[in-house]
Amino acid sequence: MEVENGRMAKRKREGEVDPSAESPLVRSKIWFEDGNIVLQAGGTQFKVYRGLLAESSPVFADMFSIPQPLTNENLMEGCAVVHLTDSVSDVTFVLEALFQRKHNTIRKPLAIEIIVAFVRMGNKYQIDDILNNALRRLYYEFPDTLKDYDDTEDWSTIECSATINIDVVNLAREQNLLSVLPIALYCHHNSGFISRMDINCTSGLSSIDERALLKASLPLLHLQAKTSFSWLTNGGSSDCLTPDYCSKSRNHVLCSSFFFDPEWRGLNRWDDEWEDGMCGACIADAQKTFAAGRQQLWDQLPVLLGLPDWDELRKEKIPFEEEETVECFVIYLEGSL
Repeated sequence: MEVENGRMAKRKREGEVDPSAESPLVRSKIWFEDGNIVLQAGGTQFKVYRGLLAESSPVFADMFSIPQPLTNENLMEGCAVVHLTDSVSDVTFVLEALFQRKHNTIRKPLAIEIIVAFVRMGNKYQIDDILNNALRRLYYEFPDTLKDYDDTEDWSTIECSATINIDVVNLAREQNLLSVLPIALYCHHNSGFISRMDINCTSGLSSIDERALLKASLPLLHLQAKTSFSWLTNGGSSDCLTPDYCSKSRNHVLCSSFFFDPEWRGLNRWDDEWEDGMCGACIADAQKTFAAGRQQLWDQLPVLLGLPDWDELRKEKIPFEEEETVECFVIYLEGSL
């Protein structure tokens, strides 16, 4: 009789399916006939080249340097089988990049599933090429400065999807990429997070991030009223020549934008429609106040969401930025030869 977790296992009834029975192995499309190592994730096997894998990953190199006893149970077509705990999809995306030159161009947006695989396995196995590929895209789409936020061409490096912000938030928490969180959480909130929570629908976020958004919801609305949109209630420019018209214009923006549909809009770009009915002096004053207010809101956003301030968050990017500097220098040298 077998022993499970320190207890005697129950005798299997006749005809009962053993849940631990192995499923038939599946051969993936990544199968090089002249390969010399087999990786197995779940019930899927991949036949690749040991030397190229070791060259890409110090972790695999160390693993291969330790002699392993070879038996029929851990051989496939004469090649050693290495069992991985990673998901089949993660392994597939990474091996496609390493051995089939897929997903490598920075000019083409990648699906978030590929980004997740690159970050997870890039960190775990120290595969810098795919890790930096993914981080470059994440840091571009979810920047840590207002200037970069304004300069970003949305979804030019990562494909947009219905759950993109949720997936990024969850990945950032899992892999400790905290500098990505403020903008990812901000964008997720504006995609209807609060309304979904009101009808008891799961948001797909961890309880930590759900609480962070709920706790920050009203404070951030109040903050944007005192910063980005303080021009709506400050009385306008002292040089205004049409105070009644300008006041009505500001009240119209206030009512139409916030009374019936309160959202986090403090980081939005200036909308030319807000200028309707205002004189030139009030427009200039409003734009100046709005620009300064956006920066104030940006500076306070991480702390409102229960995170460290921007200066602390940026420290996580120092190793990546140093690596990027070296890489750019190498590209420059190669181009000058």
